[in-house]
Amino acid sequence: MSGPIILLGPQRPTPNLTEILADLPGEGPVLTITAGWRYDESDRESLDAAIGAGAEPLPLYRWFDEIVGEAPDLARAYKERQRLVRKLKSLYRLRLKHAMDTVHALMERRVEDPELVEPELEAALEVVREIDESYLIRSTAIQMGSRHQLRALETPRVARRRTEAARRILEARAVLIAGGHVAVLRNRLMFFELDFALRQAVQRGTALIGWSAGAMVLTERVVLFYDDPPEGHSYPELLDRGLGLVSGIVALPHAKRRLNLEDSDRIGALAARFESSACVCMENGAHLVGRDGFWENRGAPDTALLMSVDGSVDPL
Repeated sequence: MSGPIILLGPQRPTPNLTEILADLPGEGPVLTITAGWRYDESDRESLDAAIGAGAEPLPLYRWFDEIVGEAPDLARAYKERQRLVRKLKSLYRLRLKHAMDTVHALMERRVEDPELVEPELEAALEVVREIDESYLIRSTAIQMGSRHQLRALETPRVARRRTEAARRILEARAVLIAGGHVAVLRNRLMFFELDFALRQAVQRGTALIGWSAGAMVLTERVVLFYDDPPEGHSYPELLDRGLGLVSGIVALPHAKRRLNLEDSDRIGALAARFESSACVCMENGAHLVGRDGFWENRGAPDTALLMSVDGSVDPL
């Protein structure tokens, strides 16, 4: 039987990780990935207290810094690839803003003549979906297109670290992926090509647990969202593809803090935009368990909320 994939909400103020780990069967170490903490990757006091003495860190952030520190050509090539992805992202944001402005303008006119406006609104949403998909295709092309060049510049340390990381993942009873900076977390996991090892581990029975950004990165598409960031109004946008171990879910941790859940137009637009997936708000206490494609909500009441195309937000 495959192992469970467990998605949790933020672990503050009340963590639920400890009780979940206590219920996991099997033997072997618990492996922790905290690359999203960046320079605080080694600051593990609270995490170790929750997990216990058997926890083993997989220091991907430190390993990456060591690798690029000894291979300046690799570092330059990697930075150039990331620069191109960021440039593409700025173009994507430009297209997305105009398309989403149109969606919301049509939503405001829907009350006047819904039969006339609804088809136009659906056509405008389809444009947004096409912009999202185009960005993912082009971003993937940039990253895959540079793979041969990066491979040629890699030192033997890269292969050793990838092999070591995969081995430790496959030997673990559970792999925990913490929150933090989701882009950094994703990039480090992708650099060490751990999506295959994690998938293989789950198939062998290993439990995979991600919370907050760690839950986001396990999904097919990582969506960044914040209605009122310090720099001004914005729309939810794609960061990039996730690891793809979780399908059919868009994970939105801290949604109550980052989104206006009373704005039915914005909620409806977000749910309709990603209509092939469930947009799930995950708050502190959320606990979703997936195994063999089926999901169960084991969290505290009202900690996992489902967005609907009609603009409602209801307990999952």
